[in-house]
Amino acid sequence: MQKLKTRKLNRFKNYNYSTNGYYFVTICSNDRQDIFGNFTNNVGAPLACARIELSKIGQIINNQWNDIPNQYDNVEIIEYVIMPNHIHGIIKLGATARVAPTGLGKIIGTFKSKCSTKYLRYIKNNDIGTSADIWQRNYYDHVIRTDSSLKQICEYIRTNLFTWSTDTKNPENNKST
Repeated sequence: MQKLKTRKLNRFKNYNYSTNGYYFVTICSNDRQDIFGNFTNNVGAPLACARIELSKIGQIINNQWNDIPNQYDNVEIIEYVIMPNHIHGIIKLGATARVAPTGLGKIIGTFKSKCSTKYLRYIKNNDIGTSADIWQRNYYDHVIRTDSSLKQICEYIRTNLFTWSTDTKNPENNKST
C-alpha cells in the first residue's frame, strides 16, 4: 500500500483563530494562474502609476472581500490588494458581548466559496468554456501581534503592486531561460 504524503500544517497548533486580533492572509489562485487581473504600467511611467486591471473573477473577488464585514458583525477589513494570482489582506476580528466570535477559517472558507459560486454562475450565464476552479487549496495566515508588525504588513500590502516585477509569485520570474 502506498503511503500518503503528509501535508505540512501552516496553522499554530492549539491556537484559537477566533481570538480578537489582526490576521494577515494570502490566498493564491489555483496553480498560481494569473486570472485575477493584469499588471499594467505605461512605458516610461513611474512605477507608482502601476495598477491591476481586474478580470471578471478579480472583480468578483474584490466585491466579496469588501462584503466580508457585512456578513460578520465582528470583522473589519484593514488593508488588502488583489494581485494577478493572489490576494493579500488584513482582517481584524473583534468579538463583542452580543456577537459570538467567528473563526478566521470560516471567514476565508465562506469568502472562497462565494467567489467560486458567483464565478461559476457568471461562466454558465455567459456560456464561457472555462474552469471555475479558481483557488489553491488552503491559504497562508500570520497572526499579527504588535502595532509595528501591523504597520509593516500594511506597508507591504500597499507596495506589493510596485514590486510585482520581482515577486516570487509572479510566474514571469519562475520561467526557465
